[in-house]
Amino acid sequence: MTRTRHFAIALGLATAALAPACTVAARGSMSTGGVAYEEPPAARVESHESRSGYVWIAGRWDWRGGQWQWVDGRWETERSGYAWTEGRWERRGSQWHWIEGEWTGGGSGNVEVRDHRHHDDQGPEVRDHRDNVPPANTGMYPMSPPPAPRQETYGTKDGYVWVTGRWNWDNSNWAWLDGHWERQRANKQWVMGRWEMQGDHYVWIEGGWN
Repeated sequence: MTRTRHFAIALGLATAALAPACTVAARGSMSTGGVAYEEPPAARVESHESRSGYVWIAGRWDWRGGQWQWVDGRWETERSGYAWTEGRWERRGSQWHWIEGEWTGGGSGNVEVRDHRHHDDQGPEVRDHRDNVPPANTGMYPMSPPPAPRQETYGTKDGYVWVTGRWNWDNSNWAWLDGHWERQRANKQWVMGRWEMQGDHYVWIEGGWN
């Protein structure tokens, strides 16, 4: 075996050893967002104690930047008369589609405030969903672009960033979701979500901190 081949093998082993434990590289071609062409890895087992007034939302695998990444579970504020249905990856033909979890039982339609404190700094993330709960995607994707976004009046809120409302595809119709406040994170910038054409239909790409 040549010296060059020895070096290539050593370099490959070193690179594999340094790869983050929470990332799984995909073997096939995949699109970004909530559509994938390869089955996600098995869910991790998470340990958490009970917490009065809260519901634990299980962690999941997410497709980000060309690889599978694990998203830790979090606590959601419990809602009287509501039950949480976990999200899931659902197979449709040769594709896997992410179906968002949802609160079932209704919603007030008021502006909501979400707390997205980073779990590395202050424990698992806690979100306050005592106000509006967006309807879940039915699994049917629109073939035409959404209507023009609505104008929103929201003012300013110290320590928070306003995330603009958007159109959601719900029961084969466009439904408006009001904007909400996101707690500001140090050295992070909020990237807005968007509807993206993929094949012959539109898919919602979630926003997030970058």
